[in-house]
Amino acid sequence: MKKILLIFSALLCLLVPAVFPQESASGGHYVIVTGKPLIPAEKDAADILLQYLKQMLPHASFQIAAEDAMPASAHKKIFVGNTKAVREAGFDVEKMYREELLIAEIDGDLYLSGGHPRGTLYAVFEFLERKGVLFVAPDTKVVPVLKTLAWDQPVLRRIPAFKYRMTVACISAGEFKLFNKYNYYRIAGLTNGDYERYGYPGDCHTFIHYSKKFPLDDSAVFAMDKHGKRLCPKEPGLQAPLCLSYPKTLELLWEQMRAGYARSTQWTKDKNLPIPETYEISMEDDHTMICHCPSCQKIMQEEGCFSGLMLRLVNQLAERMKKLDAKIKISMLVYQKTLLFPKITRPAENVVPRICVHDREWIVNVLAERTDPVTHRNNAEFRKVMEQWIEASRTFGVWEYWTFYTKRRFPHVALDAWDENLKYYQAKGAENILLEMERFQDSFFALKMYLGLKWMDDPQIPREKLIGDFMSAYYGEAAPVMTEYLYELDSAVKAESLREPMGPRHPTSYSYLTPDFFLQSYAKLAKAEKLTENNPLHLKHVRYEYMSLDYGLLNFWGEYASKMPFSKKELLERIRRIETEAINSMCFANEKAQKISRVNDFLDGEAIEAEIPTEVKGTYIYDFKYNSFYIHQGVTRLVNDPDALGGKAMEIIEDREAFHVLPFTAGIYNATVDLEAVGATLVLNAENIPQDEKFHLYKVGHRYLVSGSRIWAHWTWRFQLYPRIAYTATTDFPYDVYISIKFTGPAYVKDSKKPNGVFIDRIITAR
Repeated sequence: MKKILLIFSALLCLLVPAVFPQESASGGHYVIVTGKPLIPAEKDAADILLQYLKQMLPHASFQIAAEDAMPASAHKKIFVGNTKAVREAGFDVEKMYREELLIAEIDGDLYLSGGHPRGTLYAVFEFLERKGVLFVAPDTKVVPVLKTLAWDQPVLRRIPAFKYRMTVACISAGEFKLFNKYNYYRIAGLTNGDYERYGYPGDCHTFIHYSKKFPLDDSAVFAMDKHGKRLCPKEPGLQAPLCLSYPKTLELLWEQMRAGYARSTQWTKDKNLPIPETYEISMEDDHTMICHCPSCQKIMQEEGCFSGLMLRLVNQLAERMKKLDAKIKISMLVYQKTLLFPKITRPAENVVPRICVHDREWIVNVLAERTDPVTHRNNAEFRKVMEQWIEASRTFGVWEYWTFYTKRRFPHVALDAWDENLKYYQAKGAENILLEMERFQDSFFALKMYLGLKWMDDPQIPREKLIGDFMSAYYGEAAPVMTEYLYELDSAVKAESLREPMGPRHPTSYSYLTPDFFLQSYAKLAKAEKLTENNPLHLKHVRYEYMSLDYGLLNFWGEYASKMPFSKKELLERIRRIETEAINSMCFANEKAQKISRVNDFLDGEAIEAEIPTEVKGTYIYDFKYNSFYIHQGVTRLVNDPDALGGKAMEIIEDREAFHVLPFTAGIYNATVDLEAVGATLVLNAENIPQDEKFHLYKVGHRYLVSGSRIWAHWTWRFQLYPRIAYTATTDFPYDVYISIKFTGPAYVKDSKKPNGVFIDRIITAR
């Protein structure tokens, strides 16, 4: 504790020039000089620089002027972009990489320049940061007041560490991401240099797009199931799994790839945007779809895994693309069933494996533990496979998860993994990085976003500096308390990971999540709230940390309730209040209403106190109400229903009469360890559907629920529930599964006057 505070105090002293005003300069006239022709991104760079400098030197005057109209009265000149002056100084900007930045001071004049289109923007951002500007979160920017703009350093030329720097985080943060050199989706437009686009149709799971355009006249292009049936779409325009060894599949894919290349190239040329250099060929986001035709199975046997079958196809497409355009690379997701390294086939020189580092929370053969660095002993098996791909490839990419998905949110950080992995990928020569961190309710989410952006630009920036910068700016007076909480949480997670890998386990098995942990953590947040009560922004930031704690406590409420100083109602209302504020503050405007509605549905469902039906027996019982059901647009919808538990149910939507046919079926399916269990385990015909149009509980079956399991209903499988909080890492503990369903309308109930409908309000698992 004392050590942490001493470290923080030392960092704070170093940060004072960036946080607290200094004595300002006494006037002076600065001219920001731009060249000709002036590209939009360089104009934007000059405008952004002017905006900041007016705050940093409030007693000075500034103007922007073209180089051929530069006033003679300038106290100091700042040349921005591809000016004649920077060329005369010996810098050939035209030959610089498009993201290379240049900062130099020559004879008292400052040069901020770089490659087209983003190099100059990055030079401005880098200069501002090195002069003390902190932009640590979308709503948190610190601009110091300075005495001078002197550079007083050697010439700086640098390129970001990775070519593609991407995050999956559903928050509105364009300016913040741009300033911190993020260069992918949602940073669009000529004024900021646009972003590193993948070619059409996109950057992941492209088979979804390609298969929808496959004609239905030859069923052999589609995958065969274990029973010899081709999995053809029911109608044109629907996605379907493909047979990867059938020659025509290759031709149909190449036809679409070539058209996509022409489309992407022409579109970006027309808009004067960077032409895409990478195209993605990757499987659907569903590890179930493996073709069982003799040809595919023979190749898989030769290669020892499905990856070899996929890679043979990708290599053929890459070879054709190389002849069409030698600059193009083909990216392939090394993900789920394409993770394992094949025995025979190796990636072609223009193939870029993008290795997914998610977690064993998903399926058994994922191998990775995302809480731990790749070099950790818990990742020895995964690291071996990863390095096989790396050593066989000219370059590679990484798609790394910085959040858990199959677990209810809980207090958790992984500082070592976040830090050390980016250094590891840089040392191994990675070309692109994607960090997936969608859950803003996670512990220290804003810090995680900031660290990710900074380390994708430069993994060598010291962790202590970044955390110190962030804490002082984001939490203000509460920074020491929040820093202490961060490091204590990190230490607890590391100790838990050493005890036993965390990915396959549910949070209820984590030894650090005790009543004392929650009480002490709440006490720290209360102390931090007190310290920030006079600063609404910092106070709001402190309160965000309640979300992961409160959600985590819900996992244990039945056991810990008597030890907490608040009721469940108070807990749920705090989640509602703080998460609603976070959504309104962070999320995209067109998504806010839907996200808030989902939060309210979840919390309303959690508030329901319902008895477990007497026919359900077991020690470990999980009661999934409507708040646990996933709404699939156009397929399912949440409706008000006075008959349902809690007054709401999930309706399976379909207007076509053919949809409402009997028998009604439901089942339990897991692709990883139970490929044979595809058929229904609940079959309801006219004689066993109750005629009262009320909800009734049906036993679906007795199965284990490991990662990847889903409970499905209706012959279309349109209703699916992934019962993640009930998952176990092994098949030792099978569950009884029950589903509560109501049927309405003449398709199910004789002489009914109601519309045909199927409604589900509850699923219970027990073991």
